[in-house]
Amino acid sequence: MSLTKLVSKMRITRFLTGATSLSRADTIALIVIMRLLSQDSPSEKYDPMYRSLKLALSACEQRGQLSTDFVGAMVLTAAYEVGHGMYPSAYFTVGACARTCCTLGLHDKRFATQLPKQSVTWTETEECRRLWWATLLLDRYINIGFLLRPLCTPAIPVNEVVPADDTSWDNGELASNPLLVMSVENRAKVSPFARTCQAAHLLGRVSQHVGEHPDPSDADFHFQEAHQLHRAATALLGILQQDYNDTPTDERHRLFSAMALCCSALLALYDIHSCVDTGFIDSAGRYMGLRIELQELAIDGFKRISIVVLDLADEIKTAAKTNGLDSISPLVFNAMYQAAGTYAWYARENGSESHLASLNRLRDVMRLLEPRWRVAGEYLGLLKDTETDYVVLRLQGSRE
Repeated sequence: MSLTKLVSKMRITRFLTGATSLSRADTIALIVIMRLLSQDSPSEKYDPMYRSLKLALSACEQRGQLSTDFVGAMVLTAAYEVGHGMYPSAYFTVGACARTCCTLGLHDKRFATQLPKQSVTWTETEECRRLWWATLLLDRYINIGFLLRPLCTPAIPVNEVVPADDTSWDNGELASNPLLVMSVENRAKVSPFARTCQAAHLLGRVSQHVGEHPDPSDADFHFQEAHQLHRAATALLGILQQDYNDTPTDERHRLFSAMALCCSALLALYDIHSCVDTGFIDSAGRYMGLRIELQELAIDGFKRISIVVLDLADEIKTAAKTNGLDSISPLVFNAMYQAAGTYAWYARENGSESHLASLNRLRDVMRLLEPRWRVAGEYLGLLKDTETDYVVLRLQGSRE
């Protein structure tokens, strides 16, 4: 999630070249968080610059200094906290972003008529749209790792539009906005950031599905919805893989986030349906066939998507070495962690050296990215449970 994909590059450039000094707290906060995001992992988790930034944002909120710069600073702060594993701060900041966007009316296409200043140009409207989508995206990304809790943002309408072409946005040129849900026949160009928004939409749908506790009378619909989500996410992943193959090699890293979010959605869906829990839904009767079919699909899906994530991790490793660590978004880590957890489980269950090798390949990529994103180290710590380390040591010892 690049800075130029959320905040207007043209607007900020003009402001910095034309302004004699920075005096507004919201603008200063925006510049500070841009600086923080451009740096590697901080030496300490909550460094002085970050603490000063949070104080500035709090002061803006208390004084009602709500503006596009304030929203941009809030959203980028949430992205920074996600990237460096700063929880629960990131969870709270995303919630504040959601409330701020709703206060400004960014959640509604008509915008808030009760506020005095409204967007008057396409660039301003597009910037507001992108900041709202970034809030939706971060809310859904955080929720998939913090399940059984409601989203802070409302459901996304299927007739919603996604951000316009990124190149046109960078140049301040008018461009069309594709629909969130597009037909197969539609050949409209969809930018990598817009693809990420489409993947985030499905991730949110899966998060809400996983958090449900249907009673037996709703079981049929629940299982049918799971099949529908599986088909939708699989179809989008196929489109993303085709886009990836059609994209020049030096630009493919821009699709990593969308592909990782799709895989996160599928792995989370498979996780809830791979085991039969008879505690809340009757396992007999008319649901039995559909349920077993879904369980088999989930078990096979775990293996298939974990391989996709493993291949994606290899591509991330290559891109990081070629284009630098800055080219990799922190949104890729959840998928890698879920796939690593899957391989750790298989290695623990059957002692397979191939599964252990896959786990260690994913660990190696996380270690490579840790200097840039502290959250990689947090995930590596979670993977170092006692049983997995026992398997690692045992298999390494057998080779020696």
